[in-house]
Amino acid sequence: MGGPWNAESNGVMQLNGKVSCLLARVAAFLAAVTFTLSLSAPQAQAEDVYEFVVRKQEKKQKSKWSLADWLDTRDRMRMMDLWLAMNSPSPYEFHLGGDYAFVTPVGGSQVSGINGQFGAFASIFGLQLDYSNVEDAAYWQALFQLRVFGFQAQGTNITLQGGLRSHLSGPAEGARSPMFGVTTNFYLARYFGLEGLFQHRYTSTPNNSSSRYGGQDWGAGAFIDFKFLRLYGGYKWITDFTYTGGAEAQRSSTQLHFGARLYF
Repeated sequence: MGGPWNAESNGVMQLNGKVSCLLARVAAFLAAVTFTLSLSAPQAQAEDVYEFVVRKQEKKQKSKWSLADWLDTRDRMRMMDLWLAMNSPSPYEFHLGGDYAFVTPVGGSQVSGINGQFGAFASIFGLQLDYSNVEDAAYWQALFQLRVFGFQAQGTNITLQGGLRSHLSGPAEGARSPMFGVTTNFYLARYFGLEGLFQHRYTSTPNNSSSRYGGQDWGAGAFIDFKFLRLYGGYKWITDFTYTGGAEAQRSSTQLHFGARLYF
Protein backbone atom coordinates (compact mmCIF):
# COMPACT_ATOMS: atom_id res chain seq x y z
CA MET A 1 0.00 0.00 0.00
CA GLY A 2 2.91 2.40 0.52
CA GLY A 3 4.21 2.10 -3.07
CA PRO A 4 1.61 4.19 -4.99
CA TRP A 5 1.63 6.99 -2.45
CA ASN A 6 5.38 7.22 -2.58
CA ALA A 7 5.34 7.47 -6.40
CA GLU A 8 2.70 10.20 -6.32
CA SER A 9 4.61 12.08 -3.67
CA ASN A 10 7.77 11.96 -5.75
CA GLY A 11 5.92 13.32 -8.83
CA VAL A 12 4.55 16.30 -6.90
CA MET A 13 7.96 17.07 -5.54
CA GLN A 14 9.53 17.01 -9.00
CA LEU A 15 6.78 19.36 -10.35
CA ASN A 16 7.32 21.76 -7.47
CA GLY A 17 11.02 21.78 -8.21
CA LYS A 18 10.50 22.67 -11.87
CA VAL A 19 8.09 25.48 -10.97
CA SER A 20 10.53 26.81 -8.39
CA CYS A 21 13.36 26.73 -10.96
CA LEU A 22 11.23 28.59 -13.54
CA LEU A 23 10.23 31.22 -10.98
CA ALA A 24 13.85 31.69 -10.01
CA ARG A 25 14.84 32.27 -13.62
CA VAL A 26 12.00 34.79 -14.14
CA ALA A 27 13.02 36.61 -10.98
CA ALA A 28 16.64 36.70 -12.13
CA PHE A 29 15.59 38.12 -15.54
CA LEU A 30 13.45 40.79 -13.92
CA ALA A 31 16.26 41.68 -11.56
CA ALA A 32 18.67 42.01 -14.49
CA VAL A 33 16.23 44.27 -16.41
CA THR A 34 15.64 46.41 -13.33
CA PHE A 35 19.36 46.75 -12.74
CA THR A 36 19.96 47.74 -16.36
CA LEU A 37 17.23 50.35 -16.26
CA SER A 38 18.56 51.69 -12.99
CA LEU A 39 21.96 52.17 -14.62
CA SER A 40 20.67 53.75 -17.87
CA ALA A 41 18.30 56.26 -16.23
CA PRO A 42 21.01 58.23 -14.40
CA GLN A 43 23.09 58.22 -17.59
CA ALA A 44 20.20 59.69 -19.63
CA GLN A 45 19.57 62.28 -16.93
CA ALA A 46 23.25 63.18 -16.94
CA GLU A 47 23.21 63.68 -20.72
CA ASP A 48 20.15 65.96 -20.44
CA VAL A 49 21.86 68.05 -17.77
CA TYR A 50 25.02 68.28 -19.90
CA GLU A 51 23.09 69.46 -22.97
CA PHE A 52 21.22 72.04 -20.89
CA VAL A 53 24.44 73.45 -19.46
CA VAL A 54 26.17 73.55 -22.85
CA ARG A 55 23.25 75.29 -24.54
CA LYS A 56 23.02 77.81 -21.75
CA GLN A 57 26.70 78.61 -22.13
CA GLU A 58 26.30 79.03 -25.89
CA LYS A 59 23.48 81.53 -25.33
CA LYS A 60 25.65 83.42 -22.86
CA GLN A 61 28.49 83.57 -25.38
CA LYS A 62 26.18 85.09 -28.00
CA SER A 63 24.96 87.84 -25.66
CA LYS A 64 28.27 88.42 -23.90
CA TRP A 65 29.93 91.83 -24.55
CA SER A 66 33.60 92.58 -24.23
CA LEU A 67 35.96 95.36 -25.26
CA ALA A 68 37.69 93.00 -27.70
CA ASP A 69 34.37 92.23 -29.40
CA TRP A 70 33.61 95.95 -29.68
CA LEU A 71 37.00 96.64 -31.25
CA ASP A 72 36.49 93.83 -33.77
CA THR A 73 33.05 95.16 -34.67
CA ARG A 74 34.43 98.68 -35.07
CA ASP A 75 37.17 97.46 -37.42
CA ARG A 76 34.65 95.52 -39.52
CA MET A 77 32.41 98.59 -39.74
CA ARG A 78 35.37 100.71 -40.87
CA MET A 79 36.13 98.23 -43.62
CA MET A 80 32.48 98.25 -44.71
CA ASP A 81 32.41 102.07 -44.75
CA LEU A 82 35.59 102.12 -46.82
CA TRP A 83 34.12 99.63 -49.30
CA LEU A 84 30.90 101.66 -49.59
CA ALA A 85 32.87 104.88 -50.10
CA MET A 86 34.87 103.28 -52.92
CA ASN A 87 31.89 101.66 -54.63
CA SER A 88 29.08 104.20 -54.08
CA PRO A 89 28.40 107.05 -56.51
CA SER A 90 29.70 110.45 -55.47
CA PRO A 91 27.09 112.90 -54.15
CA TYR A 92 28.74 115.65 -56.23
CA GLU A 93 27.72 116.10 -59.88
CA PHE A 94 28.61 118.68 -62.51
CA HIS A 95 27.40 119.27 -66.04
CA LEU A 96 28.42 121.65 -68.80
CA GLY A 97 26.58 122.03 -72.10
CA GLY A 98 25.55 124.21 -74.99
CA ASP A 99 23.21 124.17 -77.97
CA TYR A 100 22.42 126.02 -81.16
CA ALA A 101 18.88 127.39 -81.37
CA PHE A 102 16.52 128.52 -84.11
CA VAL A 103 13.88 130.93 -82.83
CA THR A 104 10.78 131.79 -84.86
CA PRO A 105 8.52 134.57 -83.55
CA VAL A 106 4.84 134.29 -84.44
CA GLY A 107 4.37 136.51 -87.48
CA GLY A 108 8.10 137.16 -87.79
CA SER A 109 11.20 135.76 -89.45
CA GLN A 110 13.45 133.09 -88.00
CA VAL A 111 16.58 134.07 -86.07
CA SER A 112 19.31 131.93 -84.53
CA GLY A 113 21.55 132.01 -81.50
CA ILE A 114 23.33 129.99 -78.80
CA ASN A 115 22.49 128.77 -75.31
CA GLY A 116 24.95 127.68 -72.62
CA GLN A 117 24.55 125.95 -69.27
CA PHE A 118 26.64 124.99 -66.24
CA GLY A 119 25.31 123.18 -63.19
CA ALA A 120 26.54 121.58 -59.98
CA PHE A 121 24.79 119.27 -57.54
CA ALA A 122 25.59 118.20 -54.00
CA SER A 123 23.20 115.33 -53.25
CA ILE A 124 19.70 116.71 -53.99
CA PHE A 125 20.69 120.40 -53.94
CA GLY A 126 22.05 122.17 -56.99
CA LEU A 127 22.99 125.48 -58.61
CA GLN A 128 22.70 126.25 -62.31
CA LEU A 129 23.80 129.18 -64.47
CA ASP A 130 22.24 129.63 -67.93
CA TYR A 131 23.20 132.02 -70.72
CA SER A 132 21.29 132.77 -73.93
CA ASN A 133 22.09 135.07 -76.86
CA VAL A 134 19.63 135.05 -79.75
CA GLU A 135 20.21 137.80 -82.31
CA ASP A 136 20.34 141.04 -80.29
CA ALA A 137 18.65 139.77 -77.09
CA ALA A 138 20.83 138.20 -74.38
CA TYR A 139 20.19 137.19 -70.79
CA TRP A 140 21.60 135.07 -68.02
CA GLN A 141 19.74 133.34 -65.23
CA ALA A 142 20.90 131.86 -61.92
CA LEU A 143 18.84 129.01 -60.45
CA PHE A 144 18.74 127.11 -57.19
CA GLN A 145 17.58 123.52 -57.76
CA LEU A 146 16.00 120.91 -55.52
CA ARG A 147 15.69 117.36 -56.82
CA VAL A 148 12.49 115.95 -55.33
CA PHE A 149 12.56 112.63 -57.19
CA GLY A 150 15.51 110.60 -58.45
CA PHE A 151 19.08 109.94 -57.34
CA GLN A 152 21.20 111.83 -59.89
CA ALA A 153 21.09 114.46 -62.61
CA GLN A 154 21.95 111.90 -65.30
CA GLY A 155 19.02 109.68 -64.41
CA THR A 156 15.24 109.73 -64.12
CA ASN A 157 14.40 112.70 -61.91
CA ILE A 158 12.09 115.62 -61.17
CA THR A 159 13.79 118.86 -60.11
CA LEU A 160 12.33 122.14 -58.87
CA GLN A 161 13.97 125.46 -59.79
CA GLY A 162 13.89 128.96 -58.40
CA GLY A 163 16.01 131.95 -59.28
CA LEU A 164 16.47 135.16 -61.22
CA ARG A 165 16.73 136.11 -64.91
CA SER A 166 18.64 139.25 -65.84
CA HIS A 167 18.36 140.71 -69.35
CA LEU A 168 21.69 141.96 -70.71
CA SER A 169 20.62 143.38 -74.08
CA GLY A 170 17.61 143.77 -76.31
CA PRO A 171 14.22 145.41 -75.58
CA ALA A 172 14.20 144.11 -71.98
CA GLU A 173 17.75 145.23 -71.17
CA GLY A 174 18.14 146.01 -67.48
CA ALA A 175 15.04 144.09 -66.34
CA ARG A 176 15.33 141.34 -63.72
CA SER A 177 12.62 138.71 -63.28
CA PRO A 178 12.23 136.26 -60.39
CA MET A 179 11.27 132.86 -61.73
CA PHE A 180 10.14 129.39 -60.77
CA GLY A 181 10.30 126.18 -62.76
CA VAL A 182 10.45 122.40 -62.89
CA THR A 183 12.47 120.07 -65.10
CA THR A 184 12.21 116.33 -65.60
CA ASN A 185 14.22 113.54 -67.18
CA PHE A 186 12.58 110.20 -67.90
CA TYR A 187 14.58 107.26 -69.26
CA LEU A 188 12.69 105.01 -71.65
CA ALA A 189 15.74 102.77 -72.11
CA ARG A 190 19.19 102.51 -70.61
CA TYR A 191 20.68 105.24 -72.80
CA PHE A 192 17.61 106.99 -74.25
CA GLY A 193 15.04 109.23 -72.64
CA LEU A 194 12.78 112.27 -72.72
CA GLU A 195 13.09 115.59 -70.94
CA GLY A 196 10.62 118.32 -70.10
CA LEU A 197 10.75 121.91 -68.88
CA PHE A 198 8.41 124.52 -67.45
CA GLN A 199 9.51 127.98 -66.28
CA HIS A 200 7.37 130.89 -65.15
CA ARG A 201 8.89 134.37 -65.09
CA TYR A 202 7.18 136.78 -62.72
CA THR A 203 6.86 140.47 -63.52
CA SER A 204 10.32 142.02 -63.59
CA THR A 205 11.71 145.21 -62.16
CA PRO A 206 11.40 148.16 -64.54
CA ASN A 207 14.11 148.46 -67.18
CA ASN A 208 15.62 151.68 -68.54
CA SER A 209 12.41 152.49 -70.45
CA SER A 210 10.21 151.84 -67.38
CA SER A 211 8.77 148.66 -68.92
CA ARG A 212 8.25 145.41 -67.06
CA TYR A 213 8.56 141.88 -68.43
CA GLY A 214 7.39 138.38 -67.63
CA GLY A 215 6.43 135.19 -69.36
CA GLN A 216 6.42 131.40 -69.54
CA ASP A 217 8.52 128.73 -71.23
CA TRP A 218 7.36 125.20 -72.03
CA GLY A 219 9.82 122.68 -73.45
CA ALA A 220 10.10 119.01 -74.44
CA GLY A 221 12.86 117.00 -76.03
CA ALA A 222 14.75 113.74 -76.31
CA PHE A 223 18.33 112.68 -75.61
CA ILE A 224 20.85 109.87 -76.07
CA ASP A 225 23.63 109.21 -73.54
CA PHE A 226 27.09 108.02 -74.51
CA LYS A 227 28.43 107.47 -71.00
CA PHE A 228 29.34 111.00 -69.81
CA LEU A 229 28.26 112.68 -73.10
CA ARG A 230 24.62 113.51 -73.84
CA LEU A 231 23.35 114.57 -77.25
CA TYR A 232 19.93 116.19 -77.12
CA GLY A 233 17.38 118.10 -79.11
CA GLY A 234 14.19 119.82 -78.15
CA TYR A 235 11.37 122.20 -78.89
CA LYS A 236 10.31 125.13 -76.73
CA TRP A 237 7.20 127.34 -76.69
CA ILE A 238 7.96 130.83 -75.37
CA THR A 239 5.45 133.50 -74.28
CA ASP A 240 6.71 136.98 -73.36
CA PHE A 241 4.65 139.71 -71.69
CA THR A 242 5.55 143.40 -71.77
CA TYR A 243 3.91 145.93 -69.43
CA THR A 244 4.39 149.58 -70.39
CA GLY A 245 2.32 152.05 -68.42
CA GLY A 246 -1.15 150.52 -68.29
CA ALA A 247 -0.79 148.55 -71.54
CA GLU A 248 0.07 144.88 -71.87
CA ALA A 249 1.62 143.30 -74.96
CA GLN A 250 2.14 139.60 -75.63
CA ARG A 251 4.60 137.99 -78.01
CA SER A 252 4.91 134.26 -78.73
CA SER A 253 7.71 132.35 -80.39
CA THR A 254 9.03 128.82 -80.80
CA GLN A 255 12.56 127.51 -80.44
CA LEU A 256 14.18 124.43 -81.97
CA HIS A 257 17.58 123.55 -80.51
CA PHE A 258 20.26 120.84 -80.75
CA GLY A 259 23.23 120.46 -78.45
CA ALA A 260 25.53 118.40 -76.25
CA ARG A 261 26.15 118.19 -72.51
CA LEU A 262 29.01 116.70 -70.49
CA TYR A 263 28.46 115.09 -67.07
CA PHE A 264 31.32 114.66 -64.60
